[in-house]
Amino acid sequence: MRRLVAAPSGARVDTEAVFDAARAVGNHAEVHAGAGAEATMSWFRVADGYSAPETQQLLESMEPVRTASESFSTAAQAVARALTTFAIEAEAAEARRARAATS
Repeated sequence: MRRLVAAPSGARVDTEAVFDAARAVGNHAEVHAGAGAEATMSWFRVADGYSAPETQQLLESMEPVRTASESFSTAAQAVARALTTFAIEAEAAEARRARAATS
């Protein structure tokens, strides 16, 4: 069940901090996705010079690393977009509140 909470009178949102958080989450999401892909590719490069009966199993076991990294990155990017949207909406609400206060 969703419950809305009213902000205390005079409360302000530090939108710059929210924008900064959105950028940080987005940047970390990209780094995380790249790290998962790089780890997987490193194992595939090992296979170029390594031959054993378990080679295929080893390489297949790395696939979840890539897909999990991509899934996490996608989710984190969604969080970054949500934070950005929140900050934009908070700025707009603050501007409306300021206009109403001077009217």
